[in-house]
Amino acid sequence: MPALDSTALTQVQSGQFAPAYFIWVDVVGDPIRITTFGQDTTFSSTGDADLDGNLFHSFDHRVISVGDISNTDNGSDTLPVTLSGIPSIDSALMTEIAVTSNWRGRTVRVPVGSVPTG
Repeated sequence: MPALDSTALTQVQSGQFAPAYFIWVDVVGDPIRITTFGQDTTFSSTGDADLDGNLFHSFDHRVISVGDISNTDNGSDTLPVTLSGIPSIDSALMTEIAVTSNWRGRTVRVPVGSVPTG
């Protein structure tokens, strides 16, 4: 594991950081990329085609819940991701995810980082 630089070490030692999720959901015809980081984020030079050059839209952490991530020798188990929405505001997203065959059983990737909270 690489050593933390001085800025990261100071933040970790302060105890004021929280997980930031970067979620990629393979929805048929319209992949969803969102983050709880607090600002839109585009990765570069990670070497991961699912990350590099793709915009992850900031999504309020209070309206998304990510369950426990569990991996096995045969791959990962089901990952519950819950999005809250208001039908009159979020109707397009809610209509899209209502068609479960567009996302159920497909790939979801959730790399986790940390962000300062203070």
